[in-house]
Amino acid sequence: MTTIPRLELDTLILTVNEAVECAAEGLVAEGYEARLAGLRRVEGIAMDDAQRAPAWLDDLVERWQAALENYSGRHRIAKA
Repeated sequence: MTTIPRLELDTLILTVNEAVECAAEGLVAEGYEARLAGLRRVEGIAMDDAQRAPAWLDDLVERWQAALENYSGRHRIAKA
């Protein structure tokens, strides 16, 4: 497995923390949208050219999915 670039991990961590802060301020939907946007961004990278996608991309997508599912479960957000 190839290591996820530091910039990508930092983006994930910052977005997760931002969503937690939003929820603490009563802005649960905004926190969800931030995490969802991050997931969509990395899924877009995967779909742009699946044959040339970096080896670490699947792992990053899974991390974003887990972050979104965790947030949804914690704040009782139903999937659309």
